[in-house]
Amino acid sequence: MNTDIYRAIAEENGLGTLIGVDRIKRSNDIDRITTTQGVFFCKTYTKAWYGPPEENDYPVRHEVGAYAALRAYGLPTPEVVRAELDPTHTLGRPYLLLRALEGMTIRQALSRQRDVVPMLHAAGDYLRRMHAISFRYPGYVSSAEGPTSEPNPDDWRHGHWASEVVIESAKDRWQQGGMATWLREGLLECLEANREALEADYVPPRMLHGDCHVDQFFFKDDEVIGVVDMEVASSGAPIGDLVKFSIEASSTLNSFEWWLPFFKGYERTVDFGLFKLRLLCCEYAEFKCQDWEGSYADIMERLYGADTWSSLFNCASAPAIV
Repeated sequence: MNTDIYRAIAEENGLGTLIGVDRIKRSNDIDRITTTQGVFFCKTYTKAWYGPPEENDYPVRHEVGAYAALRAYGLPTPEVVRAELDPTHTLGRPYLLLRALEGMTIRQALSRQRDVVPMLHAAGDYLRRMHAISFRYPGYVSSAEGPTSEPNPDDWRHGHWASEVVIESAKDRWQQGGMATWLREGLLECLEANREALEADYVPPRMLHGDCHVDQFFFKDDEVIGVVDMEVASSGAPIGDLVKFSIEASSTLNSFEWWLPFFKGYERTVDFGLFKLRLLCCEYAEFKCQDWEGSYADIMERLYGADTWSSLFNCASAPAIV
């Protein structure tokens, strides 16, 4: 980090005098900038698949476009101070500068022994409102109007955009996942029983966060005041957000039935068979990065055997040996 660069960024954006800079995350790189005008976050997109950071302005456009879409439908978002696309400007790469949200996350509330039930209800409500936004085409949301054409079927496509991407990649993992034949056959039966519901969730394409984590929701007075990290916001199947949120919540909030207020806020009936199938279609890394116990085959077996919401979300932990 170069403090002089951030001093210049603060000055050119009218943010007052720089007080300090802290690197809070790498890949992507997120720096917290404290000035006499408040706290701000500067995000540059440095993950390997984006290519050279000085060339990749499109993640900036994606994230800013997603916030614009949310605001167009009345959802609160962080304040975008600057979306710099010019790599020759000050920082030497495109960047997104946001004003910090003056609220707290669910995890922070838990650490302060706050009741998070109203927050979970509000998070479900926010996602319900986001998922009510529909677009003509699937794809990345990079403007309030959404994608302007169908994704090219011959190019890379995200599983949020096309059911066949989720289905085929899951079948490949089940085949190579070191699991018993009976389990693999059971997973395929579960797929066929719920394939129609999965495919229907893509029609019409609706807005989803795309990488929905518990700590991305910020609350003030138990209401969502904004959601961050919208760089892969998509038009597609919203079940992906609910499942991603549940993987983290099942390990972070495992001391109570967190899904009851969350689903109550979401209001719409969530199909159990569809939800379970979409969990079964997740990559192993999605479970392990949230500290789910066991091998891929172990987790698949626990999920496959779950027949209630409670047993499904208790799959984050291996059953106790009696």
